[in-house]
Amino acid sequence: YNMADASFNDSRHKVEKFCESVLKLPYKLELTSYARFDVAIHFPHTIELMVEAGASSLFWGVESLNYEAARRAGKGTHPDKIKKFLVDFKKNYSQKCFSFGSLITGLPGEDET
Repeated sequence: YNMADASFNDSRHKVEKFCESVLKLPYKLELTSYARFDVAIHFPHTIELMVEAGASSLFWGVESLNYEAARRAGKGTHPDKIKKFLVDFKKNYSQKCFSFGSLITGLPGEDET
């Protein structure tokens, strides 16, 4: 079984209810999804639930590691929190879940470096 979601962890409640249901199934799902840093950082237990329920690939929209540019793009998570999260994610889940992301270049507020 394979499932994809445009933003699997868009709310803590959704992740908890969905994963609790999936973990009761007599078979294992494989989940691929876009995921949000703000929810994952604020509710770290949801990442463990997602991986346990079968998340094998998560795509993170980093957008920018320039805080002002990211904020203007509607992403308010501080880059230092994102970097720490990614290091912790790799340490804890890299054997079970592939993680990748994207950056947008040239956002207002970014410099050329």
